Amino acid sequence: MKTNKILICLLMALPTLLLTSCLKDQSDTFDGASANRVQDYLNETKQVLISSEKGWAFEYYPDRQQSYGGFQYTVRFTEDSVYARTEMADAAKEYASLYKMGTDNGPILSFDTYNKALHYFATPSSQLYEAYDGDFEFIILNISEDKNTITLKGKRSGTLSYMRRLNKDAEEYLTNVQTCMDSLQLSTAVGKVGEDSIAMNLDYDSRQVTLQYFTAGAAEDEEPEEATSAFIYTENGIRLYSPLKFGNDYEISEFTGNFETNQLNTSVAGQPLTLQLQKPIGWMSYEELAGTYELAGKGRNVVVTPNADGKTFIISNFGRWESQNFSFPIKATYNPAFGSLNISPQMVGTAGPYGIWFIAFDGDYGSYDSSIVFKGVNSYDKNGKFTITFRNSAWTTLWLFAFEDQSEQPDWDKKAGRIEEQANVMKLVKIEE
Repeated sequence: MKTNKILICLLMALPTLLLTSCLKDQSDTFDGASANRVQDYLNETKQVLISSEKGWAFEYYPDRQQSYGGFQYTVRFTEDSVYARTEMADAAKEYASLYKMGTDNGPILSFDTYNKALHYFATPSSQLYEAYDGDFEFIILNISEDKNTITLKGKRSGTLSYMRRLNKDAEEYLTNVQTCMDSLQLSTAVGKVGEDSIAMNLDYDSRQVTLQYFTAGAAEDEEPEEATSAFIYTENGIRLYSPLKFGNDYEISEFTGNFETNQLNTSVAGQPLTLQLQKPIGWMSYEELAGTYELAGKGRNVVVTPNADGKTFIISNFGRWESQNFSFPIKATYNPAFGSLNISPQMVGTAGPYGIWFIAFDGDYGSYDSSIVFKGVNSYDKNGKFTITFRNSAWTTLWLFAFEDQSEQPDWDKKAGRIEEQANVMKLVKIEE
């Protein structure tokens, strides 16, 4: 009797055991098929990458909010190596490293050995422990049917980037991009769509564009429709990360520049649209900015002197170490979009064992990161005097600061202390040409 009960239990369990075995075999089969498909896709992608003799234009956006805009690279692939160039360096300079194809919840292109160009936005420092939220591993999302465009997504940031097959030499392509960067300078553009008006602001430092759309006949207190996007420079204009959508289902994804007439051209709803670039109020040429200014809040004068490069200035006496009777200048960069000056944290000299810096300060923290920019905004005060006000949305002002370290990246543990604070609102008021 006992034997019969055991036999009945075994017979009842047998279908379950057989089903489990079948499901396991079936799962193994599907997993194997899926893995094979991914590997086939990786092999196809690699062959497409290698197939472009002149390489690829790599439109790369660091940061999950695209707050720095996009940057142009070129990349050329062999079986194991990648050769990269960047708009941020001499177009003739090529940086080599290895790459690999792999899987990690999807097909991955990984620049897994250090490359000075490709790892720039992903390499942390003592000031930027997360770097610029950049990527060196990318999920391969799509290869276009004509094999000329590859869509990637940053594994870390989730930001989209694109590779576009080059039909000209990489050096020529990047040189054209750099020429566009130098030529596209004015920051305000206006135009019309039918009877409606468009005003657009371009921030070339953060590579962001803001479009305002004014409907004809709207009430005076009605706010214009607004659209924003990051952008990247192309050979002859700019391409937007996200289309600008406004009005009656209007959409803009790209502008082509005519630099002789200072115009941006595109199309809306199949019709051509031209925006005229204009100088903002208070815009000054490089030469016009030179002269003597009062440094507001400090009761002393400074002299803005052009450098031989035609792009930068030296502002004398910007910082003072009164107890030592030392004066320190700061280097400023001309911003042609606004016809004004930009200043950034920088090392400005030494004094005995100390390295002397202007650092950015926001009330709690300081930074000597030179990518921080205080942008000059031009205006005229109530007495008609030309004024430059330096602004940064995250940082308040600059401090003159000493480190017991004279290196280009001083150790914060070796900070000696503050020498002088600039005013919370840094201003230069012109008093002489």
